[in-house]
Amino acid sequence: MQIIQRTSTQLKLKILPLLIWMIGGIIMSIGVRQSQQIGRYRVICDRLPDSGHCEISQSSFWQTRRQTFPLKDLQGAEVVLHNSRNRNTAYKVVLLLPGKLIPLHDFLSSDRPAHQKQADLINQFVQDSTQSKLAISRNMLGLMITPFLLVCGTGLLTIACFGQIIILKLDKPSNQFILTWRGILGTKRIEHPLRNIARSYVEPSISRRIGRQTYVIKVMLTSGETFAVTPYKSSGYEEKLRTTQEIHSFLGIEPTETT
Repeated sequence: MQIIQRTSTQLKLKILPLLIWMIGGIIMSIGVRQSQQIGRYRVICDRLPDSGHCEISQSSFWQTRRQTFPLKDLQGAEVVLHNSRNRNTAYKVVLLLPGKLIPLHDFLSSDRPAHQKQADLINQFVQDSTQSKLAISRNMLGLMITPFLLVCGTGLLTIACFGQIIILKLDKPSNQFILTWRGILGTKRIEHPLRNIARSYVEPSISRRIGRQTYVIKVMLTSGETFAVTPYKSSGYEEKLRTTQEIHSFLGIEPTETT
């Protein structure tokens, strides 16, 4: 909570959803990182009478990387196994060079036969000196769009639905209580006569998803109707309690901690 203005006739508070912004940003960064690992790759090797060379290019939405090396350094290819944290088995093709391995692509997949077919083509080219050229390519940009949009969309949706900047204004001369939510999807205002505000309080609840207590600031009208100040529940009881205390102090209402 940030106090923008506090006088005897006006109180203006701002609540910034920093945690929501951070969570949404982390989710979006995961989507961007995943998209960097899937794209278009190509390996081309030319066998010349006296020499030869190979070039590997790997492209994504964000960058293109190229590596070249002499054909005589290419010893073959093999499919390597990778066990992920969720115990799923995945594979990728690596090129065998003296003292090092060069991945044909950055992404992992469970389609071992497809990877093995590519490794066999490379090994046949290495062993058969009559083949003058090797060209293997695959465009995975279409597969990249789905996880990118899904993960980044989830992060953006989190910010859009719960990441509003909240401004609370209490003005005695105009007898107005104004609650404003400003976010990506637009602005929402809740207005009531100041005399209709009975009290504000912190309402606790148990989150089934995270298994701990969360809180939300609520305002009660003299009619008994209530509404939430924020569109989400979160931890941080003390800060929310200070917000209600500011409202009570300004209105001259006896403070109330929780329901």
